[in-house]
Amino acid sequence: MSDAVRYIHTQVQAQIEIERMRAINRANYAHRKQSMREDPEYNARLRAAQSEAQKTFHNKKRTTIEDDSLHVDIRKNANRMARVRRMARETQNILDTQERENMIEKLRQRYMYFI
Repeated sequence: MSDAVRYIHTQVQAQIEIERMRAINRANYAHRKQSMREDPEYNARLRAAQSEAQKTFHNKKRTTIEDDSLHVDIRKNANRMARVRRMARETQNILDTQERENMIEKLRQRYMYFI
């Protein structure tokens, strides 16, 4: 029997052949990974490619958010909320001032009536 051609006659032989091929594939994979880890040029190219991919991903995400009309811009939203609060505060101050003036007028009328 040669290594190139294997005759398999039973299920046990088939299972043994499958395990042997898996072991060979794992060893080849481990050897390739080890040689890649030890290659400084490969590592430099890998880091550059990862950095470039990360930059591309962030730029794509930023443009997607900027182009989305339904996306709430945090700065715009904060400014809008501050403007609404400021207008509500001003309106409340005006109402408080009017109420105070009405109260002062009622007090004057009440005490002027008794004098």
